[in-house]
Amino acid sequence: MLEIHKRAPHAEVAVVGYPAAIPQDETKCRYDGSPIPLLSNQLGPMNHADLAWLRGKFEEFNVAIEGAVADVADDPAFKVAYVDTYDAFRGHEPSQLQTPNRWIWPIPAPILSEHALWGAAHPNGYGHDEMTKLVAAALPITE
Repeated sequence: MLEIHKRAPHAEVAVVGYPAAIPQDETKCRYDGSPIPLLSNQLGPMNHADLAWLRGKFEEFNVAIEGAVADVADDPAFKVAYVDTYDAFRGHEPSQLQTPNRWIWPIPAPILSEHALWGAAHPNGYGHDEMTKLVAAALPITE
């Protein structure tokens, strides 16, 4: 943050957190237990315990990012805001079968080529639209 402020002292910085990519109930993601899951899986070869662990890590990471922003946000020299995308994306994880409701691309399984991974586990167009709205709502950053 200090380096950003040094290079662009009048910039308004929106630090965007990670969206919810794994539902609170990880059993909503299909997993058939085999090493090569069926194509209907939404998050590749991860079992439910792995998904719960990974969801916890995403949540911890967002807390750390938000804390780093909070450390400098009290300084009037910084115009910085944390943009929470996690809560907005709940209910729009890859386990949603219809694209308008799914804002995160699933991880294709079986993973057979690099081409299949181009957007895996990242926001799709609907997700990017929502993130744009959230960032726009955070700006301008007032002192």
